[in-house]
Amino acid sequence: MRLRILIPLLGLMLTACSNHHDAQTFALPDLGSGARRVVISGDSATDGLALIATDGRAYLMLGNDSNAPSTVVYRRDAGNSRWSRVPAIAENPTYALKLNEADAATAPTLPSAATTFRTSLNDTVVTFTLQPGGNIVASGAGCQLSGKLSSVAGQPAAGAALNFKQCGTLSGDYSGVAFVDADAANANMHFVVDNGTAIQDFYAYAQ
Repeated sequence: MRLRILIPLLGLMLTACSNHHDAQTFALPDLGSGARRVVISGDSATDGLALIATDGRAYLMLGNDSNAPSTVVYRRDAGNSRWSRVPAIAENPTYALKLNEADAATAPTLPSAATTFRTSLNDTVVTFTLQPGGNIVASGAGCQLSGKLSSVAGQPAAGAALNFKQCGTLSGDYSGVAFVDADAANANMHFVVDNGTAIQDFYAYAQ
Protein backbone atom coordinates (compact mmCIF):
# COMPACT_ATOMS: atom_id res chain seq x y z
CA MET A 1 0.00 0.00 0.00
CA ARG A 2 1.03 3.60 0.36
CA LEU A 3 0.51 5.97 3.21
CA ARG A 4 -2.89 7.28 2.27
CA ILE A 5 -5.13 10.03 3.41
CA LEU A 6 -8.58 9.84 1.96
CA ILE A 7 -11.25 12.40 2.45
CA PRO A 8 -14.67 11.20 1.75
CA LEU A 9 -17.11 14.08 1.16
CA LEU A 10 -19.93 11.63 1.71
CA GLY A 11 -22.43 11.42 4.53
CA LEU A 12 -21.53 7.77 5.03
CA MET A 13 -17.93 8.65 5.74
CA LEU A 14 -18.93 11.56 7.99
CA THR A 15 -20.68 9.05 10.22
CA ALA A 16 -17.85 6.54 9.92
CA CYS A 17 -15.20 9.05 10.90
CA SER A 18 -17.24 10.14 13.92
CA ASN A 19 -17.27 6.63 15.36
CA HIS A 20 -13.56 6.36 16.11
CA HIS A 21 -12.24 9.53 17.74
CA ASP A 22 -12.86 9.07 21.47
CA ALA A 23 -9.18 8.30 22.15
CA GLN A 24 -6.13 10.54 22.00
CA THR A 25 -5.93 12.92 19.04
CA PHE A 26 -2.91 14.10 17.05
CA ALA A 27 -1.73 17.16 15.12
CA LEU A 28 -0.55 16.34 11.58
CA PRO A 29 0.92 18.75 8.99
CA ASP A 30 -1.42 20.61 6.64
CA LEU A 31 -1.84 18.46 3.53
CA GLY A 32 -4.20 20.66 1.50
CA SER A 33 -7.13 19.04 -0.33
CA GLY A 34 -7.79 16.50 -3.05
CA ALA A 35 -5.68 13.47 -3.89
CA ARG A 36 -2.11 13.93 -2.67
CA ARG A 37 0.88 11.60 -2.58
CA VAL A 38 2.66 12.25 0.70
CA VAL A 39 5.67 11.21 2.72
CA ILE A 40 5.46 12.03 6.41
CA SER A 41 7.83 11.23 9.26
CA GLY A 42 6.92 10.58 12.89
CA ASP A 43 5.00 7.30 12.67
CA SER A 44 6.03 3.70 11.98
CA ALA A 45 4.73 4.04 8.39
CA THR A 46 5.72 6.94 6.22
CA ASP A 47 4.72 7.18 2.54
CA GLY A 48 1.41 6.95 0.74
CA LEU A 49 -1.61 8.86 -0.49
CA ALA A 50 -3.76 11.67 0.89
CA LEU A 51 -7.33 12.22 -0.34
CA ILE A 52 -8.73 15.30 1.38
CA ALA A 53 -12.07 17.11 1.07
CA THR A 54 -12.43 20.87 0.97
CA ASP A 55 -14.31 20.77 4.30
CA GLY A 56 -11.32 19.07 5.96
CA ARG A 57 -12.79 15.59 6.36
CA ALA A 58 -10.07 12.96 5.91
CA TYR A 59 -9.07 9.30 6.14
CA LEU A 60 -5.31 8.74 6.31
CA MET A 61 -3.77 5.33 5.69
CA LEU A 62 -0.12 4.56 6.38
CA GLY A 63 2.01 1.68 5.16
CA ASN A 64 5.61 0.76 5.88
CA ASP A 65 6.51 1.41 2.23
CA SER A 66 4.79 2.15 -1.08
CA ASN A 67 3.84 -1.52 -1.64
CA ALA A 68 2.92 -2.58 1.89
CA PRO A 69 -0.63 -2.97 3.29
CA SER A 70 -1.97 -0.31 5.61
CA THR A 71 -0.83 -0.70 9.20
CA VAL A 72 -2.02 2.65 10.58
CA VAL A 73 -5.11 4.77 9.87
CA TYR A 74 -5.77 8.37 10.87
CA ARG A 75 -9.28 9.89 10.68
CA ARG A 76 -10.32 13.55 10.80
CA ASP A 77 -13.81 15.05 10.87
CA ALA A 78 -14.92 18.20 9.06
CA GLY A 79 -14.02 21.34 11.00
CA ASN A 80 -11.58 19.46 13.23
CA SER A 81 -7.83 20.08 13.06
CA ARG A 82 -7.00 17.00 15.15
CA TRP A 83 -6.72 13.39 13.97
CA SER A 84 -7.57 10.07 15.68
CA ARG A 85 -5.38 7.02 15.11
CA VAL A 86 -6.10 3.31 14.53
CA PRO A 87 -4.70 1.48 16.35
CA ALA A 88 -4.54 3.85 19.30
CA ILE A 89 -1.18 4.70 20.91
CA ALA A 90 -0.21 6.46 24.13
CA GLU A 91 2.68 8.37 22.56
CA ASN A 92 2.38 11.83 21.03
CA PRO A 93 4.72 11.79 17.99
CA THR A 94 6.12 14.83 16.21
CA TYR A 95 5.29 14.71 12.50
CA ALA A 96 7.07 16.33 9.56
CA LEU A 97 5.88 16.47 5.94
CA LYS A 98 8.60 15.31 3.51
CA LEU A 99 6.60 15.14 0.25
CA ASN A 100 3.20 16.43 -0.90
CA GLU A 101 2.29 16.14 -4.61
CA ALA A 102 -0.78 15.47 -6.75
CA ASP A 103 -2.02 11.88 -7.18
CA ALA A 104 -4.53 10.40 -9.65
CA ALA A 105 -6.68 8.42 -7.17
CA THR A 106 -10.43 8.75 -7.83
CA ALA A 107 -13.72 7.45 -6.47
CA PRO A 108 -15.02 4.32 -8.21
CA THR A 109 -18.02 4.61 -10.54
CA LEU A 110 -21.00 2.51 -9.51
CA PRO A 111 -21.90 -0.09 -12.16
CA SER A 112 -24.98 0.23 -14.39
CA ALA A 113 -25.75 -3.44 -13.72
CA ALA A 114 -25.00 -5.78 -10.82
CA THR A 115 -21.35 -6.81 -11.06
CA THR A 116 -19.52 -9.59 -9.26
CA PHE A 117 -16.10 -8.90 -7.77
CA ARG A 118 -13.52 -11.16 -6.19
CA THR A 119 -10.91 -10.38 -3.56
CA SER A 120 -8.59 -12.21 -1.18
CA LEU A 121 -9.12 -12.06 2.58
CA ASN A 122 -6.85 -14.05 4.89
CA ASP A 123 -5.60 -15.98 1.83
CA THR A 124 -9.17 -16.98 0.93
CA VAL A 125 -10.90 -15.95 -2.31
CA VAL A 126 -14.12 -14.07 -1.49
CA THR A 127 -16.75 -12.88 -3.99
CA PHE A 128 -19.41 -10.19 -3.66
CA THR A 129 -21.86 -8.37 -5.93
CA LEU A 130 -21.91 -4.57 -6.24
CA GLN A 131 -25.32 -3.28 -7.25
CA PRO A 132 -26.01 -0.03 -9.18
CA GLY A 133 -27.25 1.71 -6.01
CA GLY A 134 -24.04 0.88 -4.14
CA ASN A 135 -25.28 -2.07 -2.07
CA ILE A 136 -22.71 -4.84 -1.64
CA VAL A 137 -24.25 -8.30 -1.44
CA ALA A 138 -22.33 -11.38 -0.31
CA SER A 139 -22.03 -14.30 -2.72
CA GLY A 140 -20.43 -17.71 -2.59
CA ALA A 141 -19.75 -19.89 0.45
CA GLY A 142 -17.50 -19.31 3.43
CA CYS A 143 -16.38 -15.76 4.25
CA GLN A 144 -19.18 -13.28 3.43
CA LEU A 145 -18.60 -9.62 2.53
CA SER A 146 -21.57 -7.24 2.41
CA GLY A 147 -22.28 -3.57 3.00
CA LYS A 148 -22.68 -0.25 1.21
CA LEU A 149 -20.54 1.86 -1.12
CA SER A 150 -21.37 5.57 -1.47
CA SER A 151 -19.58 6.99 -4.50
CA VAL A 152 -19.83 10.53 -5.89
CA ALA A 153 -18.31 11.45 -9.25
CA GLY A 154 -15.32 13.76 -9.01
CA GLN A 155 -14.39 12.78 -5.45
CA PRO A 156 -11.10 11.07 -4.58
CA ALA A 157 -12.77 8.22 -2.64
CA ALA A 158 -16.09 6.57 -1.87
CA GLY A 159 -17.33 5.84 1.61
CA ALA A 160 -17.38 2.13 2.43
CA ALA A 161 -19.36 0.49 5.23
CA LEU A 162 -18.63 -3.25 5.26
CA ASN A 163 -19.60 -6.31 7.25
CA PHE A 164 -17.50 -9.48 7.28
CA LYS A 165 -19.27 -12.66 8.38
CA GLN A 166 -17.80 -16.14 8.85
CA CYS A 167 -14.38 -14.61 8.13
CA GLY A 168 -12.54 -15.72 11.25
CA THR A 169 -10.79 -13.01 13.25
CA LEU A 170 -11.72 -10.20 10.85
CA SER A 171 -15.49 -10.75 11.20
CA GLY A 172 -17.58 -7.69 12.16
CA ASP A 173 -18.37 -4.17 11.01
CA TYR A 174 -15.78 -1.92 9.38
CA SER A 175 -15.87 1.54 7.79
CA GLY A 176 -13.45 3.42 5.58
CA VAL A 177 -12.93 4.14 1.91
CA ALA A 178 -12.86 2.60 -1.56
CA PHE A 179 -11.01 4.18 -4.48
CA VAL A 180 -9.49 3.53 -7.87
CA ASP A 181 -5.77 3.19 -7.15
CA ALA A 182 -3.58 4.68 -9.88
CA ASP A 183 -0.75 2.34 -8.78
CA ALA A 184 -2.87 -0.83 -9.17
CA ALA A 185 -3.88 -0.85 -12.83
CA ASN A 186 -5.36 -4.39 -12.72
CA ALA A 187 -7.63 -3.75 -9.72
CA ASN A 188 -11.05 -2.13 -10.08
CA MET A 189 -11.17 -0.94 -6.47
CA HIS A 190 -8.91 -0.62 -3.46
CA PHE A 191 -10.60 -0.87 -0.05
CA VAL A 192 -9.10 0.28 3.25
CA VAL A 193 -11.43 -0.03 6.24
CA ASP A 194 -11.11 -0.33 10.01
CA ASN A 195 -13.22 -1.21 13.04
CA GLY A 196 -11.50 1.14 15.48
CA THR A 197 -8.74 -1.34 16.33
CA ALA A 198 -8.01 -3.48 13.25
CA ILE A 199 -7.43 -2.49 9.60
CA GLN A 200 -8.30 -4.41 6.43
CA ASP A 201 -6.58 -3.40 3.17
CA PHE A 202 -7.55 -5.29 0.00
CA TYR A 203 -8.15 -4.98 -3.76
CA ALA A 204 -11.27 -6.05 -5.67
CA TYR A 205 -11.40 -7.29 -9.27
CA ALA A 206 -14.46 -7.50 -11.53
CA GLN A 207 -15.19 -11.01 -12.80
